[in-house]
Amino acid sequence: MNLSSHQQRLATSLVLMPCIIWLIFQQDIIMGTALFVVSILGLYEYCTMFWKGQKKITSLAQGAGMAAIISLCIGPHTLHLAPLGLGLVFIFMALIFLKNYSVSPSDASFTDATLLLAGIIYLPLLLQLFRFLSPIEILFVFVSAFATDTGGFYAGCLWGKKKIWPQISPKKTWIGSLGGMLLTTILCLSMGIIWGKAPWWMFALLGILLNISAQLGDFFESALKRWAGVKDSGHLLPGHGGIMDRIDSLLFALPVYYLAASLHTFFY
Repeated sequence: MNLSSHQQRLATSLVLMPCIIWLIFQQDIIMGTALFVVSILGLYEYCTMFWKGQKKITSLAQGAGMAAIISLCIGPHTLHLAPLGLGLVFIFMALIFLKNYSVSPSDASFTDATLLLAGIIYLPLLLQLFRFLSPIEILFVFVSAFATDTGGFYAGCLWGKKKIWPQISPKKTWIGSLGGMLLTTILCLSMGIIWGKAPWWMFALLGILLNISAQLGDFFESALKRWAGVKDSGHLLPGHGGIMDRIDSLLFALPVYYLAASLHTFFY
C-alpha cells in the first residue's frame, strides 16, 4: 500500500521520536557520536547541492575531516581546545586552497573553500551546542522546533492564504507562521511552568524568540535550495525530505536558546 506524503511524514516522526528521546539521556560520547553521524549525513546533502562527481566526494571527505576536528575539540570536556580546533579547521581550508592553486592557479579561489566552511559552521559546529545542554534543555529546543514546523504546517494547510515570503518559500503563509508561533509559545510555556525555574513570562518570550529563529532557519534552507536549484536536500527521511530539511529550524533555534541560557538559567 502506498502511503501519502502526510502519512509518510507522520510515520517517520513516530520512528524518530523514540530515538531522539533515548539519545538525549545518553552519555556525551554517545551523544557526540550521534551528532557526528548526523553532521556527515547533512554534509553529504549539502555537498550534493553544490558539487557533482569527484568534486562532491572530495568536498565531502574534506568536510568530514573538519567535522571530526570540530567534534573532538569542541565538547563539554574539551572546550579548552575550541580555539585550537577552529585554528586547525582554518589551516585545513588553507591547505585545500594551496592544493587547488598548485593544480590550476587560474581557477583557484576561495569560493569552494568558503562554501565548505559555511557548511561546517552550519552543521557540525552548531550541532555541537547540544552537548552543553541538559536533557530537559535539549528536549525544550526540540519541542520548539517541532512545534514551529508542525503548527505552521497544519495551520497553513487549513487556513493559510496570504504568502509570507514567496520569493524564498512559496508555500509559507502568514497564518501558518502565526499558528507555529502560537503552538511553540504554548508548549514552551507549559514546559517552563512544569520544569522551569524562570518566571512564566520569560518562557513565553523565549518561545516567541525560538519560533522566530526556527522560522528563519527554515527560510534560510529554502533559499539555499532554491539557489542550488534543488527541491529537497535529500530523500533519507520519507515525507520530510533530507536531514537538512528536518533540522533546518533546529539549527537556528539551538544557538538562540544557548545564548539565552548563558544569560539566564531557565531550568533546574
